[in-house]
Amino acid sequence: MIQSSNPSDDFWGAAYARLVSWAIWSDARCSFFADCMLAQARFESANFSSPLYKDSNNCIGYNYYSYSSWQSGPSTHINPSSGTPYAGYKTVNDCGGELADWIKRRKTSFDDVEDIYGYLDTMSQLGYATAPASVYAHAEEYYSVTPTDGVSSEAPGEAAMVVADVVNTATSKVGSWVLIGVVGVLLFVLFGGMRLVRRFRL
Repeated sequence: MIQSSNPSDDFWGAAYARLVSWAIWSDARCSFFADCMLAQARFESANFSSPLYKDSNNCIGYNYYSYSSWQSGPSTHINPSSGTPYAGYKTVNDCGGELADWIKRRKTSFDDVEDIYGYLDTMSQLGYATAPASVYAHAEEYYSVTPTDGVSSEAPGEAAMVVADVVNTATSKVGSWVLIGVVGVLLFVLFGGMRLVRRFRL
């Protein structure tokens, strides 16, 4: 396995070159999809700092398939959703090439995609994104900016995204009770403070 010193550029370049080689979209559109794929890769791999990426060059959570010509073998990491190994890649370029091929095979689903949100929604509808599209939408931050490779920053990876979505769902359900509790505490502090002021004035 060869670890890249610049995985963002290598992944993007491999994805773009593979899409262009199929001649299914214009060069500009291939560049757009390579941008979206890079945003996804950064987000799912915690910006190329996750154990799965470091151990297997897998930055997109792709499963192992024995017939894949892109993969070097199974990773030692297991996908908790399927119970099967994730894919291992010799280079991050191979990982980008495999995702490009996956998208090419589903071209008609992506033909009308115009932005990162449409891309993520389509990935979710096709069953690739296991976390809700609303959670994956945070990848938009990485579509617009270029963080330093290997620094997790605020990209938590897929497992953390699922946890975040569960927390957000639970929070929305108990939000009103939390608000009532906060108001109650504020009122207690306010009126308690007024009593203390009166006591000291006396």
